[in-house]
Amino acid sequence: CALPICMVTAVIITGDGSLAYPALTGTGWNDGHLDFTNNYMQNLCLLFDMHSTEGIPTFQTPQLVHGAFFIEAAPGLDSDRAIGQFFPGAVGGANGTSGFSAKSLVNPFDFVLMLEGCLCFSASVNRMFSSKKIPQAAAPFAVRSAAVGFGSGASADESARGEQWMPLWEKPLSYQSLIQFMGEGRSQCNRKTSQRPFDFAMSVARLGVTRGITEFQRFGFIERNGQANLATPLGRWKVESQPNQHLLDEITPWLDTLRRTSRDKNAPARIVRASRTCDEALMSCCRSGHDPNHWLRMLTALGDAEAQLVGSPKTVSDPKKNLRPLPLLSSGWVLAADTGKPELRLALALALQGGFKSNGKPDWTTTIRHHFVPLDVSSYRFAPSSDAYAWKNELIGATDLERTARGIVHRRLIQQKTTGTFPLGPTSHATTFFSDLLAFLEHRTDDALILSLVRPLMAIRKPSGLQTLSRPLNDTKAGDLAIYALLKLCHLPWPIPVSEHGIAVRTDPAIFARLQAGDLHQAVAIAVRRLKASGLRPHIETAMGTEPESYRLAAALAFPLSPSQTKTCALSLTKPTMESATKKPSDERESVDQ
Repeated sequence: CALPICMVTAVIITGDGSLAYPALTGTGWNDGHLDFTNNYMQNLCLLFDMHSTEGIPTFQTPQLVHGAFFIEAAPGLDSDRAIGQFFPGAVGGANGTSGFSAKSLVNPFDFVLMLEGCLCFSASVNRMFSSKKIPQAAAPFAVRSAAVGFGSGASADESARGEQWMPLWEKPLSYQSLIQFMGEGRSQCNRKTSQRPFDFAMSVARLGVTRGITEFQRFGFIERNGQANLATPLGRWKVESQPNQHLLDEITPWLDTLRRTSRDKNAPARIVRASRTCDEALMSCCRSGHDPNHWLRMLTALGDAEAQLVGSPKTVSDPKKNLRPLPLLSSGWVLAADTGKPELRLALALALQGGFKSNGKPDWTTTIRHHFVPLDVSSYRFAPSSDAYAWKNELIGATDLERTARGIVHRRLIQQKTTGTFPLGPTSHATTFFSDLLAFLEHRTDDALILSLVRPLMAIRKPSGLQTLSRPLNDTKAGDLAIYALLKLCHLPWPIPVSEHGIAVRTDPAIFARLQAGDLHQAVAIAVRRLKASGLRPHIETAMGTEPESYRLAAALAFPLSPSQTKTCALSLTKPTMESATKKPSDERESVDQ
């Protein structure tokens, strides 16, 4: 019965009658000119006396057996004998020793045990039916290759022979149990057969294995040392439940579409690079889901991938590719990526802003995301490439946070002409802390990280549930942000709640224009006059500053404050007059020209 087992291990008959070969045994028990069966018999002759009818072991066999089982050097190792793809460290060749080249060094008992063990990895009928597109995957735990998840990965390493993940146990296992397990062994993720390493990693991260497996050793059949295929170890994966794995289900279909596009021979290099970065980040989340830095990396990779799609309008406009903007994400992404640093809180506050109608009610159809993504709201697709208004936007390809934030304020001020108020305000679930704003104004934040997080966080569909997001240990007082707070009071979408009816301060575009010009002194002077005209007497009459400080303050206006924070700023930095405290916002008249 050994012959049928060998055939099922080495050859698969596909649905159309053609033959396919699992990568573990090469192409039918050979690898190029190397015949595994022939070398198997030669190694047996080195271990046993073939002239004896009882098969007496040779004098060196006990030492070779001891060396094979206990991984120790044994005398009498055969040199310059072929080992094939199974033991890359012993193949020799160029740079294999202190000289120019080395000969192979093989323990014959290792080779014998290796081929005997290959018989356990026989193809299964049920795996053949579930892997019609990947005949090689009919072997246990075999998937297509992807050059992600290991340091030396490159696109050239994606071999047609694929990969195989070998299970490891800590407790003894009988041979019959092993054969039965290998006959059933397969990996599924969301009821689909794993086809790529990231699918396998996702299934392992969800504890989708039984039979006492503690780890998987990942091997890739990659061309090394010329055109020789070697079973290269690509890392070991522990079988343990990782948190937040359900979040990956939200992006899996989108990433599948991105991968299909990146595999096109005419795909832009930027999309290929972005797809690879996303896959690397996904593998990191599956391997160490407890570390929020990996989820932070996943978010930035998603945002960069969407930015690269936006930078290729011809590619995304192809209906056959079915490319779309980032799907709507749940608030769990923010909690999973919470490292306690201010960058995430600032990016979240900036990303979740929405517009306000002329009656003061929120208008979420004009969210801040429309400035970054040419979005067709009706179909949740990219706008047609012919829509010049959607695509010709200075914020789409933004790479500098300070300029981007100033651009947001500028575009919102333009919309002020039609809405009558400054249409930019925070959601009740994410606002800006004073200490985070102070860190931004003092250049103590990572601006590149904030900008890279803004784009994916704009896709958060339900910001509720963010109450557990980390907060600063000691929040700064409003007085430490005196100049910023004074300017921000003139750029609010609602009346300042310091009286029964509130005090409405009409937005003056001249303030931002002077900040854009680097004239902080004039900007503060206009803001002081505006506040006095509205019934608020500022304690600060004038201010001086450099041009970089003026630009930074202009950018900081893009970050929102809550109504309670604006009230704190107004009470700390101004004194409402008795007349303004009794006025209704509709009865107030401006006494300062635009």
